[in-house]
Amino acid sequence: MIEALVECLATGPVEEETGTTARHRAILARFEDLLRSQPLLGIAEICGALGASERTLRDCCNKHLGMAPSHYRRLRAMELVHRALQSGSPDASSVTEVERRYGFRDLGRFAANYRALFGELPSVTLRRGSHRGVTALTLGRPHVKVS
Repeated sequence: MIEALVECLATGPVEEETGTTARHRAILARFEDLLRSQPLLGIAEICGALGASERTLRDCCNKHLGMAPSHYRRLRAMELVHRALQSGSPDASSVTEVERRYGFRDLGRFAANYRALFGELPSVTLRRGSHRGVTALTLGRPHVKVS
């Protein structure tokens, strides 16, 4: 029985990577690296740095990520803002400062999109993040957990 199962699973078609698929994978890897190193670049600048047309980048992103490159860039920036607000670090002293650091300008729209994505306002995430590390109150003083 096990041999029959192995035989069934082993005889399925093996898809070889085409030249186009390999090129798309390479473009997406460079796109991700570029977003990590320079998150504020516009799509035209990104395409120039990648040596790919906007149409090629859009086709790669739509096929492999299921969304346009600008949408992916925004979602990635939202995730970076979310992490910064959660961290409770001094670099995340205000929501406005963090939003602007990651290229968001329309703060009202940002807050609505943030809430739709993460289920809370950015100010709530910041407040929760700034209290991270406080594990209990002892005689009215916070007891900070030391790692």
